[in-house]
Formats: sequence, C-alpha cells, structure tokens
Amino acid sequence: MPKLLIIADDFTGSLDTGVQFSKHGIDTLVEIMRDGKARLDADCEVLVVDTDSRHLSPRRAYARVAGLVGSAAAAGFTHIFKKTDSTLRGNVGSELAALLEHSRETELIFMPAFPKSGRFTIRGKQFLGDTPITQTEIAADRFNPVRHDAVADIIHEQTALPVRCVHDRYEELLEPPGEQKSILVADGRSDEDLFRFGGALEASQKLRCLAGCAGFAALLPDLIGFRRKQPRIQTGQGNRLLVSGSINPLAQAQAAYAIAHCGYKDQALTIGQKLAANAEAPHWRALAAALRSHGKAALWSKGTREALEAADAEAAKRGIPLKEVPVRIADNIGGMVKALILSRCVQSLLVFGGDTLLGVSRQLGCCAIRPVTEVLPGVVLARFAEDAFARMDIITKAGGFGEEDVVARIDAFLDSHID
Repeated sequence: MPKLLIIADDFTGSLDTGVQFSKHGIDTLVEIMRDGKARLDADCEVLVVDTDSRHLSPRRAYARVAGLVGSAAAAGFTHIFKKTDSTLRGNVGSELAALLEHSRETELIFMPAFPKSGRFTIRGKQFLGDTPITQTEIAADRFNPVRHDAVADIIHEQTALPVRCVHDRYEELLEPPGEQKSILVADGRSDEDLFRFGGALEASQKLRCLAGCAGFAALLPDLIGFRRKQPRIQTGQGNRLLVSGSINPLAQAQAAYAIAHCGYKDQALTIGQKLAANAEAPHWRALAAALRSHGKAALWSKGTREALEAADAEAAKRGIPLKEVPVRIADNIGGMVKALILSRCVQSLLVFGGDTLLGVSRQLGCCAIRPVTEVLPGVVLARFAEDAFARMDIITKAGGFGEEDVVARIDAFLDSHID
C-alpha cells in the first residue's frame, strides 16, 4: 500500500494540500512540528507535516526538511511531496534542496502552478493572474519578499543545485533521470496542463520525489493508488467567529466585507491587544458578549500602512524584534480565541492566515488536525484531532486566497451542511 509524506512550511498550506486527499475519503492527518521534530508513525495513508519554517533562516529550514526526509523511508513512506507556497514565498530553494539531497532520487519534479487560484508558471516565470509575481504585493511581503519572477532564480538564491525548466514539453519527463541531482521546473497555465503533466509523470514512474502547491497535489490521488471512500460532511449550529491575523490586502477586504454584508460584529484588534504579553484576559469577555448577542464576530488585524508603522514602533518600544512580531500577534490572538472556545462561545471558527491558525493551535495545545473537505478552492473545512475540540468546525485559508465575498460563501456552505 502506498504511503505519502507531505512536507509544508505553514499551517494553511498543510491543510489546503491535505484536503486534496481527504475530500476523496483518503485517511489524512496534518501534524505540527514541535521543537523541530515530528512523529512519523501516525496511522494514516497521507501524513502532512507543517515544519513552520517559512520565517526561519534557510539553514534551519533545510535542517527541518532534511530530518524528515532522512526518516521517511524507515517510517514506511513510499512517496514524498514538498508543498511550496504558490507565490514562492519562504525558503523555497533550501527546502527543495533538502528533499533532493536527502532522498534516493536524482530528480525532483517541481510544478509551482495553481491555475484554479490564478497562479501560473509560464516559460519558467511565476505569475499572479496576468502579472509577474515581482509586480504584485508579494514582492513587498514584510517577511518573505519575492525578488525574482524566474522560478530558477528564486531557487538559486538558496542552493546551487542545477535547475532545468521543461516549460510545457512534458514529454521530456519520459527521459531517464541523469546521474547528477537536479530540479526540473514545469510550466502550468491551465488544468489541462496539469493533467498532461500528471500523465507524463505516471508514464515515466517519477512519482516518488515531487514538489509543488495544492494544484499539483490534487493530481496525486489519481496517480498514486490510494483507497477511497465517500467522506461524511456535517457542520454544527451555533456562533461563528472570524479570526484574521493576515495583513494581506485581500484578507483585509474579506474581513471588511464580512462585517458590512454578513452580519459579523466588528472586533478589530488594537495595537496593544496584538502585542501585549498576555492579551487574552482583558478583552475576550467583550468579544464573548458580541458573539452571544450577534451570533457572529470578526476578530481581525487592520493592516493599513499607518497601522503597520504604529505596530512596528510599538514593537520597538517593547523590545520585540521585528521577526518575532508575527509569532507574538498570532499567539495573542490564539489566547483570546482559546478563552472564547473554553467558554463555549464558538461552534465554527473561520481562520485566515497560517500564522494565525498556528497561534490558535499552540494555545489550545492541538498539534494534529484532520482536513475534511474543500469548501471552495483553497478553503478547507477541518477538525482538531484532540477529542476536546473535535466537534468544532474549523474553516481556514491562506490570507491571499479567495474572492472578496468568501465569508458569505463559507456561511452558505456551513448552513447547507448543518446536522
């Protein structure tokens, strides 16, 4: 029986990749690394490990991935898939190198396109819609800016491994691998390209060492012989809390839309609430009251330029290094969410942003989560694996995914699946 290890660098990426399998009834578990380590003995067909390495140094990110790859074969894994961000943020080069250099393969096949979500790879360059990636807001990401359009150039920032772009000549994948380890980057403009690409991989039997985003992962249930069953989808009835720590402009617009059009009570975070050493106690009771009176509330971080500058200044005043600000904010948000959950105020938790979801999970002590199904492309319904929180709906997505009215669509999905 095949067994697949997926290695992702953030939490929402772990889930939107894992759900490509769980929505077909394939037994899938997402586990968060703890102290740089992860258990690989989970009883499942697909194990997704979140290395939480997007904000680490390239050297530390390499070490985390290398450790997993080195232990994978002994743990019974027959295939490894390195999930990367579809906008190529993070330690792409070092983590791909760690996979290839510590595997038995000489080729790593990498397709970073996700056409359904408007991420395209054309002639070896990455695009967001019709725009080269360096001409979008991704180029100015505060913590993981993308400085090149060419995928090979992004990889070569962190590794000297040879990179070859096969563009859309997928028949090149039928050639036997060379003796020198190298990374092959494939174009992707459409779902049809992905299917052609998958067919070439299947014909060449090059499925053991792969990399890409959720768009590529969606091919693997058909290419690798997993057992399937029809998943049962049920949601609960009760209060809904939208939690958004993302400062991506799209996530900001989505939270504002939910407040203006979907009945979510505005509970924007102040700078103090985001950065205080213990932000949960003074504030969660007011949020609980808003939830009980309105049934819906939005706990979110406004990301205007002025707000970001003020947060940076306050962080400097408190002696918080800039690179630690995302973790501090995520943990403080997580503390408030934990208090609300323990007070039984929340049935459905909508979380935008991988760092935010990780902060909530850390505060709850939940290190494993099971994806259930896709609500929309890139939007996942999941359940914590711990029994104490297993009945709560968790709907999550990356900050930059979805349409402006995504919360209205999520609400409609939840309403239509209430048990």
